[in-house]
Amino acid sequence: MKVFLCGGGAGEQTIEANRRLNEVIDHTKPCLYIPLAMEAEMYDSCYEWITGELKEVQIPCIEMVRSGAELAKKNFSDYSVVFIGGGNTYKLLKDLKECGAFDKLRTYLEQGGVAFGGSAGAIIFGEDLESCVLDDPNDVGLTDTAGMDVLKGISLLCHFTSREKEEDERSKEYLLGISKHRKVLALPEEVTLFVNDGEVEVIGERPYYSFENGRMYKQNGLNTVIFDFDYTLGDTTNGIVLSAQYALAQMGEEERSYEEIKKTIGLSLSETYKALTGNMDESRADRFFTLFKEKADEVMVDSATLYPGVKELLVTLREKGYRIGIVTTKFGYRVRNIMKKFDAEDLLDVVIGVGDVAKVKPDPEGLLLAIKQLGVKKEDVLYVGDSHVDAKAAEAAGMKFAGVLTGTTTREEFLKYPCECVEETVTALLEKFLGEK
Repeated sequence: MKVFLCGGGAGEQTIEANRRLNEVIDHTKPCLYIPLAMEAEMYDSCYEWITGELKEVQIPCIEMVRSGAELAKKNFSDYSVVFIGGGNTYKLLKDLKECGAFDKLRTYLEQGGVAFGGSAGAIIFGEDLESCVLDDPNDVGLTDTAGMDVLKGISLLCHFTSREKEEDERSKEYLLGISKHRKVLALPEEVTLFVNDGEVEVIGERPYYSFENGRMYKQNGLNTVIFDFDYTLGDTTNGIVLSAQYALAQMGEEERSYEEIKKTIGLSLSETYKALTGNMDESRADRFFTLFKEKADEVMVDSATLYPGVKELLVTLREKGYRIGIVTTKFGYRVRNIMKKFDAEDLLDVVIGVGDVAKVKPDPEGLLLAIKQLGVKKEDVLYVGDSHVDAKAAEAAGMKFAGVLTGTTTREEFLKYPCECVEETVTALLEKFLGEK
């Protein structure tokens, strides 16, 4: 089965999709063009359009049908590709089902045929037409709105983010609602999904979006931002210092100053103990860990602050469809409690802390676990941190990294590592690197 699901573009927007189509078809057979989503008086102009649209596709000719009755007489296997154009999705699906072409098309595809659907012609290959309720009136009284479901449980919407902003916002709110029971992919005009025997190839570089479980997720390109916590999103210095001083005192170690302890933030607690005392004894480091945690459970959440603009930043990322995570050397539950304190816990998709991994940063285990849980590719992730430890972890994980100067690591130190950019704060970074304000 080879099905091209085009977001509704034409001309320059579909050059790459048509080129890919040309690579997979039998060049000795004509194209069958189905314009039934349009009104009959539009068919002549539809034929002119398809002739120009497929001018670079090597086929003997294009045959166009003008009715369901005519389509019912066609043997799909006589054609290199069945091209289904846009218009009213309900009219299209009703005509296809009533003339028997819907089932014939399914059989043709199961036997290795090729189809290209644009706009309405793509939407009918989704699970159901519920996704396009706001776009098309069901004037034909279609009751069986089930599509061909080539993506196995996913419905489609086209022209998303290619229209007026108000129209996209209406669609977004609607899709967020129905996504609680139905997953939907919303495509811009420049993106085509090529379903090739179960594998999905994305043609086009613009983002498209998935809607599921009441959330919108950005796809294609950078779609995930993972943050460190301390000195990146917020400040828990006071709680860390109190906890470290308590643990050192309980162990009979020499007292360390606020500034000395502050410089160790970002290290694991084992490394913190060794840096503060010079003692490499693992059993002593384990005891420090236990005592630190004991005090931190009392003081850390109450003493924590978020940097100005951080919550607003996370809200903006969420609204834009980015997945959001935190990978930290803190305990995950503690970070969740801090974010909950600021009504920001629900903005996070994943939190990986010291209790979730065997090896902490700069080992990449936490970052790799985060992307596994998020179901994203590492090349689509940006990790943001304040420390050379964060930079090392991102490099080891093969991820993009951006540094912020709210910690103790300098710009010069960051530039020793692969960095997309280095900014004063995460809010400044978001504006510069992601182009968001």
